[in-house]
Amino acid sequence: MKRFVFRLARLERLREIERRQARARLALALGEEHRARADREAARALLDEAWARPPGDGGEIDARSLQALAAWREGRRSALVAADGRVEETARTAHEALARHTEAARHHRALERLRETRYGRWLDDERLEQSKFLDEIHQLRVARERGGTEAPTCER
Repeated sequence: MKRFVFRLARLERLREIERRQARARLALALGEEHRARADREAARALLDEAWARPPGDGGEIDARSLQALAAWREGRRSALVAADGRVEETARTAHEALARHTEAARHHRALERLRETRYGRWLDDERLEQSKFLDEIHQLRVARERGGTEAPTCER
C-alpha cells in the first residue's frame, strides 16, 4: 500500500500560518476597538460631569471661575471628539483585519477541500487495488483446488 502524499502540503501549511496570523491581528484589532470604545465612554462620562457641575464652588461666581469652567468643559469636549476619532480609526482597522482574516481563511479552506478530495480519491483507488488483489488471490485458490496443480505466484 502506497502512502498518500499531498503535493501542496507546504502551501497548505503556509496558508494555515497566514490564517492564524490574520486571526491574531483581528483579535488585537478588536481588542483595540473595545479599549477605544471604553475610553470614549469614559470621556463622555467626564463631559457629562463637566456639564452637570455648577459654576463656582458654592460661593460667589466670578469671571475667572467661569472661564476656567468653560475651558475645562471645552477640554472634556475635545477629549470626547478625539476619542470618537480613535473609535472610528480602530473600527476601520478591525474591519480591514476581518477582511484579511476572511480572505486568508477562504484560501486555506480551498486547499483543505482540495486535500480532502484528493485523499478521498486516493482511498477509493487503494480500496479498488486491494479488492482486485483479494479477488486475484481467491481465483488462484479456486484454480489450485480444481486443478490440483501448483498455481503461479501472484505479483502485484
